[in-house]
This record gives sequence, structure tokens and C-alpha cells, in this order.
Amino acid sequence: MHTYGKLTHYGLLAITGSDATSFLQGQLTCDMQALKESEHEHKVMLGAYCNIQGRIVASFRVINYQDGFLFIVAKDLVTTLQQTLTKYAVFSKVEFHDVSQNYKIYGFLGSLDIQGLQINQQNVISVQCSKDKTILLVGHNVDRTALPARLTSLITDDVPSNIDTDWFCKETQDGIVTITAATSEKFLPHDVNYPALDAVSFNKGCYLGQEIIARMHYRGKLKQHLYKATIQSTKKIQPMAKLTSKDGDTIGHVVNVVASATNRYLLLAVIKDTDATENNVYFFQQPITISF
Repeated sequence: MHTYGKLTHYGLLAITGSDATSFLQGQLTCDMQALKESEHEHKVMLGAYCNIQGRIVASFRVINYQDGFLFIVAKDLVTTLQQTLTKYAVFSKVEFHDVSQNYKIYGFLGSLDIQGLQINQQNVISVQCSKDKTILLVGHNVDRTALPARLTSLITDDVPSNIDTDWFCKETQDGIVTITAATSEKFLPHDVNYPALDAVSFNKGCYLGQEIIARMHYRGKLKQHLYKATIQSTKKIQPMAKLTSKDGDTIGHVVNVVASATNRYLLLAVIKDTDATENNVYFFQQPITISF
């Protein structure tokens, strides 16, 4: 059984042009050359754009698109990502376009054989995030009568509108962080476990923030990591909320949070390892349950 509906928290940034691959290869944590050369037309990469200090400005999923790439990014960071990258592209043949209004963004939880549908990739774009998570981008001018019936039945205007909560609950369970405006430039890729998710390439050469990220990877002794957690709380929890030990010392911060039920929250948080392993993590003196 599928859970499906519109995703309202994402935006879309297209970066195209003859220099798109080489330009982005020197800006992003993931290997854009490998994505471009992939024989799998539906290949998806997770990655990040970092500042010079190695902290993540924006995270994204990216696919091949026209003569460049299409980035699925938090809606409140599309403009930031576009404006920041544009500053470095003055000598490159690349174009930036916010195409968020060109597509409706749907999310599907459960197995969905998109490749078997033989859809028109110009008007309907499938992004297979995992075996049980798919994003479908449907152009506003798509001829729905030309699409397979079982696809049009899923992308009507009457689909449920609460998919954001279900989608981000699944992302949280899978340990996949989405950086938003509230958490931009706060965390290193290692803080949010991106190297383990193949969102960072250590073989492709230099990119912005690479020196610090590589040093952390090869020489650093990490004392904090990303943890999944749950809490029952009457206080609303926001990204960057401070987490403390029982004694009141700050030992971590919330990165992503989803209200999964009344007063119940699922969290992805960066927490000191010593406190996490001892379950010594609190939010306003309320204990947080860590999932390992």
C-alpha cells in the first residue's frame, strides 16, 4: 500500500550549461562527474554545498537534467543556493533557474515501479530516493491523457495533502538530514553522517570547504554524531533547539524534527557521544530516548 501526496517543503533549482559539470565539481561535496557519466538515467545523488569553513549551506538530492542538473533542496534555501553559487560562476558557462513553479512535487512511500511506466522524462521526472521513497515531478503542462492510467490516478489534484509529515518521518527513520534555513551553516557533513551516506567524495579533488572536511575525515577524532531520538513533550521543538545533560550542560542540538503524533516528536540531533551512549540527553529537563 502506498502513502502518497504533495510535498510542500521542497524547491527545485536547475543548473545547466556546457560548464555545469566542471563548475559544480569544484563546488559540491558529491562527485558530479560520476553522476554525469552514470549509465543509470535515474541515478540520484545526495550531497551538500558548504562554506569555506566546511559547514553545510544547503543539502540536496540531485539528478541529471537537460544539459546539466536538477537539485531538490529545502524550499527556503533555493534562493540562497542560487545566489551563492552564482557569485562563483562568473567565468563559467552555466545558467541558474528556480524551476519550483514549473512542477508539482509528489512523494510516494512504498514500492513504485516508475521505470516500468515508460513516462516522458521531459514532463514527468522520477527521483528514486530509495526502494521505498520516490519523488515525482510533474510538469504543469503535462498531457495527463498520454500517461499510464495507474500514474494519473496517483497524481490528481485530490491527493492527500499531509504527505510532508509521513515523508519526513521516513527520512528521519532513515537518518537522512535535510538542511533548512534554520540549520544552514551550522553543521559539518560529518556531524550529519553524510560521508556514510555517500554524500561526500574524498577522491574527486578540491571543492569549497574540502580541506576542513578531509582533515576531519582523516585526522579528526569525532566526539559527536547524528542520532535518531524520540521525545514526548508539551513544548514545541524546533530545529537548533538546545539539548542538555541532566546537569544542564549543552550537549547537542536538534537538526530535523517531525511531530509524529500529539506531543510526540521524532528527532535527528547532533549529540556528544558520551551523553548519547549513557542516555543522558534532555530537552527542558524531559528525557529523550536515543535510537541506535
